[in-house]
Amino acid sequence: MNDFTTVFQNQKPAAAALMVLSLALAGSAFAADPVANDAGVASEPMVAATNVSVKTVTTTVSSGDAADEKRISKLHDRLKITAQQETLWGTVADTMRASDDRIEALSNKRHERVATMTAVEDLASYGEISQAHSESVKALHASFVPLYDAMSSAQKANADEVFRSTVTKGHKKAP
Repeated sequence: MNDFTTVFQNQKPAAAALMVLSLALAGSAFAADPVANDAGVASEPMVAATNVSVKTVTTTVSSGDAADEKRISKLHDRLKITAQQETLWGTVADTMRASDDRIEALSNKRHERVATMTAVEDLASYGEISQAHSESVKALHASFVPLYDAMSSAQKANADEVFRSTVTKGHKKAP
């Protein structure tokens, strides 16, 4: 099994989707996980939460697990989403959940077949997951643009730093 295969089998789909979104928005080739996961892989410390409750966004969802919802909630807090932006944020969060569901289904299918796949089937399966990630980035970008456009200048600067910090944290400069 190659390193790329291991990455897709070990990533939580939401974390992977957020990682890919970070890459697209930051223009980098690779990035660290943008939000801390339950295994303790941490990114920047969480910014103080706003007064806005996330419950209205997370309780209306029937899919996704607690860890994914936790990451979505942390991103909500780090972006300092206001009450006026909740509807736009809800679209972003729903897009993340839908992407997560799709990638998780493909990853599960791959995991079930990994022991019996041929090299050709392995590459095809990896390609399906890669394509799903690419489509997820495009969908997340499309849902994020209206939210970003509705942000104040201070929020935009903060969002830029949130995404920038996820790329620079895991990147090592050449000597």
